[in-house]
Amino acid sequence: MNVGATGESRRPVRKSAILLCFLVVLAGESGWYGTRLAASVLHLRGERAFFRNDLVGSLKDYDRALELGGERDLILADRVQLLLFAMDQQEAGVKVKMPLPAEQTTQVVHHDLRVLIGTAPSKAFYWSLAADAYRHDAYRARRATPIDIATLSENPLANLTPQDWLAIGAMEVAARLEPNAYIYQDMLVEHFLEMGVPSRAADHCRLAVLALPDLDEHQYLSRPNLDAAVYEAAVQGFTQSLEQGSMIPAARIDCDVARLMLSHGDTDRALDYLNHAIARQPGWSVPRYLKGTAYFRTKQYEKSARELAHVVQLKPTDAASRYYLGLAYEQMGRREDAISELTKARELRPEELKYFHALGAALEATGRLQEAERQYLAAANLHPRDTGAWARLIEFYKRHGEVREAQRACSRAQSSDHVDALGSACDALSGDD
Repeated sequence: MNVGATGESRRPVRKSAILLCFLVVLAGESGWYGTRLAASVLHLRGERAFFRNDLVGSLKDYDRALELGGERDLILADRVQLLLFAMDQQEAGVKVKMPLPAEQTTQVVHHDLRVLIGTAPSKAFYWSLAADAYRHDAYRARRATPIDIATLSENPLANLTPQDWLAIGAMEVAARLEPNAYIYQDMLVEHFLEMGVPSRAADHCRLAVLALPDLDEHQYLSRPNLDAAVYEAAVQGFTQSLEQGSMIPAARIDCDVARLMLSHGDTDRALDYLNHAIARQPGWSVPRYLKGTAYFRTKQYEKSARELAHVVQLKPTDAASRYYLGLAYEQMGRREDAISELTKARELRPEELKYFHALGAALEATGRLQEAERQYLAAANLHPRDTGAWARLIEFYKRHGEVREAQRACSRAQSSDHVDALGSACDALSGDD
């Protein structure tokens, strides 16, 4: 037997077998990548359908992407957000085509959240979604349960449903997992404020402000009837951020806490923070502007004029500073200086109605009636649909006995569809010659 010949004959067989195995593996890999690619495309298409408010189509694409082996956690999270959004819309009274019946929606949401939290229990975002889901459960429970006044308590916390407490607990877990994520703390603040329990909201407010000492990011702080406990907690949060350090400049934090204090009438404390801001950043105009307007509102006109004049030097194109400086000069009896500043403010911001009226009033006070009339008239011409512009013009004419001009202004206002809003101001002129 020729062994060499036998070995030679087996080589093509081995090569064929290796090639076949390679082709099988290649086909398998290609199929796997192909299905993953299809799943990714469907997931992306589902997101786009969601953005178009096609909730039914979006859910179908998400489900198909899951069947094809797409990234499970990412798709499940998107599906939960889709269904929660649908419930939000429905509860708000928006006419929306629900992707699933209400009961099935709840089941799918809770199933997906169990999977997500079971896989990544330390992910705060999943816990925040769970809190939202529990809030929807609480809403449906209240809708389904008749109100028994005899069982209601004066303590708002005693009226919460088990689902409410689950929502609070889930959001508190999210806040603990990501202590620097201010949004979770803010959501707890707003939740407790809606329930009428500001004492429970206060510490969450402090933590939210400490995490992000930016007044504009915490909308509830702009409420005029903000509870004193929440207000003081916010101030404490700003103060702690200054002590511990923040990526936001200290001078800006000083200004934000001062703005908060000024909006709640706490002027003296606000001035202390503004002085700190000026010391930290002398060339910044904002703290001096806030300080000048604070003095103006407390009728300390000389101090106001001094600060605002400094602002004008730092920022000559700031129309608001010139406006308040002009008003301060007017209160001090420096009418020509007032007219000069108000004129510059109006030139810088001709779209601002109040600048025309302030300049008109200053000119009128000095007896320059024709120039004053031009300001009132220009305001009405530039803002023909503003009732206040026509009312101020008519009142100007009435003050100076210009009945015919007042009647003409009423006629022009009527052509702008504002005669009804002017009411008796024009009716009183109808019988005059």
